[in-house]
Amino acid sequence: MPGFVKGALAFVAGLVLAWLAAMVIYVIGGELGWWRDRDGGVAMGFAFTIGPFFGVIAGIVAAIWAVRRGKVVSPPVAHAVSSAPATFGPEAKLWPKAIRVPLAAIIAGGAAYLAGILVFWVFAPYSGSSYAPMGQLLWNAPAWLGIGVALGAAIREMRR
Repeated sequence: MPGFVKGALAFVAGLVLAWLAAMVIYVIGGELGWWRDRDGGVAMGFAFTIGPFFGVIAGIVAAIWAVRRGKVVSPPVAHAVSSAPATFGPEAKLWPKAIRVPLAAIIAGGAAYLAGILVFWVFAPYSGSSYAPMGQLLWNAPAWLGIGVALGAAIREMRR
């Protein structure tokens, strides 16, 4: 099966499964009393915002995994020694570390921050934000989450 077809099928499967997982979480959360959804706003948040957002992320990860899973990199030939850096394969570095580290931190931190804000868009009417200290803690949580994930991504990329 061509790589594009495998990637496309894996993307669709990841998208659908993540969306279904979001809807299952909505139903379970409603049954456990985590939120009251009298007008269907939380359901629409899960169905049209959270589900597709995490579905696209899961679809991209699934497509990359499906395409890269079948590729095998042959070991280098002993007599063909070159001092040039690798341009393909697992040891290839497309960008220098000075660009990779901040880029990984910005992308990972931004994604974590947006995911945290997305949760608040759904749950804000039901949070304890009227109590000022708790509200400040809750509304600053996505920023701290983004900073922590950015730091973790930068450290991981520096070790590569």
